[in-house]
Amino acid sequence: MQSPDVCLVCLDLDYTREGWQLSIKDNMMEEYSLSFNYLQLKTNSNGGCSFCHVFSHGLELMKHLLTNLPNPLHGRIIVQPDCPPEVEISGHEDYDTLEIRLQYHTIKGNTSLEPKWAAFGAANSISSEVPLDQCSGIFLDWIRNCDENHSQCNSQKGAQLPSRLLDIEPKVDKSVVLVDTRSSVCETNQYMTLSHCWGKHQFIQTKEASLETRMKRIEWDSLPKTFQDSVHIAQAFGVRYLWIDALCIIQDDDDWKQESARMASIYSNSYLNIAATGAADGRGGCLSPRTILCGSQKSSLESIPINPTSPNQPIIFVRPSLEHIHNRYSTLVKHYSSSPDADSVPLLSRAWVFQERYLAPRTLHFHPSEVILECKTGLRCECLGLDSVVRGPFRECLSQEPPITEHSNLKARYDRWFKVVEEYSRLSLTRQSDRLIALIGVATVFQAELGDDYLAGLWKGDFARGLLWHITRPVGTSTRHLTRRHETAFAPTWSWANLILDTEEMGIVFPAGYDDSFATDQRLEVLETNLSPDPAMWIESTNGALRVRGAVTSAIMCERNDASFQGKNAVLILDGDIDNDFVLISTSDFDLDVLRTADSGSSKDDTCIVHCLIVGNTIDGFVSVDQDPGEKAEYFCALILSSSASGVYKRIGVLDVKKETMICESSTVMELDLT
Repeated sequence: MQSPDVCLVCLDLDYTREGWQLSIKDNMMEEYSLSFNYLQLKTNSNGGCSFCHVFSHGLELMKHLLTNLPNPLHGRIIVQPDCPPEVEISGHEDYDTLEIRLQYHTIKGNTSLEPKWAAFGAANSISSEVPLDQCSGIFLDWIRNCDENHSQCNSQKGAQLPSRLLDIEPKVDKSVVLVDTRSSVCETNQYMTLSHCWGKHQFIQTKEASLETRMKRIEWDSLPKTFQDSVHIAQAFGVRYLWIDALCIIQDDDDWKQESARMASIYSNSYLNIAATGAADGRGGCLSPRTILCGSQKSSLESIPINPTSPNQPIIFVRPSLEHIHNRYSTLVKHYSSSPDADSVPLLSRAWVFQERYLAPRTLHFHPSEVILECKTGLRCECLGLDSVVRGPFRECLSQEPPITEHSNLKARYDRWFKVVEEYSRLSLTRQSDRLIALIGVATVFQAELGDDYLAGLWKGDFARGLLWHITRPVGTSTRHLTRRHETAFAPTWSWANLILDTEEMGIVFPAGYDDSFATDQRLEVLETNLSPDPAMWIESTNGALRVRGAVTSAIMCERNDASFQGKNAVLILDGDIDNDFVLISTSDFDLDVLRTADSGSSKDDTCIVHCLIVGNTIDGFVSVDQDPGEKAEYFCALILSSSASGVYKRIGVLDVKKETMICESSTVMELDLT
């Protein structure tokens, strides 16, 4: 029972009291929420609760954002320890409609807060435009702190420079010049890089015919806004050299292949990577007026003061919450299309940019709402909201883990590769054939740590777990025609990179990477391959074959062709010999990687003979199955293959079947050529 002096609407913002709901966010931060009715909030505000007055008055000041919400309004007070409180407003109690989220904060540096008001944490205000002088102020302080305290974020001193750089030393006419570092002496090895969306709008590039001209002068007015802004930013930091792919790589020459293979070095040795996060093409720039998407409309980020009700009340400000922006950087995003700011940050959905963020020691994101520093150790932002986030391990560099001296450390490296692919597979490419090429830099870094052969997006030393990739599909939708293969194969069918996923809600996942009980079948062995073990060679490669030895059994496969069916799209009929007199017939549902009817253009029901290559076993199957609670069952994990008249085998899916199906007993060890 609550004390009679405690407000029954806001519970005095004491989240230790009964009534608050605790949840753990994806970034592992605690979040407490307390539901309220808007009319009750106003009533208690008028009744003397100073906290309810702050929340109610703040909602009045921001009422222009609430006009699209149906009445009556419902809300939640949200508190994260050591962060300013926020209020989320919706037109429905179940919050299944458009939501508006506001933040209530004091200004950093206010040391006169009474204990009662300590819950209203401090934050920085955000100006409507990016002042360049902050590059030599707060942003430079972030980088100095990173240099001094984050050993993993320091670029390699004395490392080889990119083949070409832009010399952006300030001139009266603002022109820049392209320099060849192999034939010219640069005054310093410090340079910045730019991550940007090319988009469909034409802009200046270096080609074989224009190379000589670029090395004499590049007129300022010929540069798109994104390039101009990146020059201003680098100059504000006092850095003389800048690397921009469109200008520093000859775009219509084999130079592109050579430089693409060096992406790991180019971005890893950058002093700072500038990200034009909010620009869809070269016209967008980095230094544009800032807004934030609040519900369905864009809003100013201005912090509006709330009139105090007493002399002891500090000035508290209200503004749109930046929580959804912070979540994008502090968590592994399952898919980008569901985030409120997805359309305003096109750069973050691009696959090529993934490795640039991953490889660079630090990236300064010019987000449409605020500037964010993302380094290998932490996160910083203008408003201070990310300062308290304990950052997840995704983009920490490999050398932060213990040296590879035992199996568990090696497994951790392979597990991280799975997480890299799972995130990367959800991102967009203009040319699907770049799926492996755009990951060469990251793969090169991993290979240096693992000392392993690279096999079309998998690693030879962890080949069994890598083979058993699954496709995540949108919940509650038909699985039909959501995947396809490119008309010209650019990766083997057993590689995750072979597929084109036709919706942003789809991705690749490696269930074996999360299952400590998984064990590789002892009969599975990689014999030989014509694939290059060097990740950089995928610039030239389009496909490849792999010869393996393993236990194989045959089965009958039936494809389901009911377009309205939302279950698995195929069924496998297996038979296993019990003894000389009995055969066990069993069936198992699974999802085809690509519908065979979609590949062939046929619409008729399709039944055929397939082959199951046993890859490993696990205690609980990767795929959800009907079983009694607490039941522990052993499963065999198999690659389902189709064969051709030429004797090669192609992956068409994966299957987990119980040991009782006798699949192992009916198998034969044989050699297969997988393509």
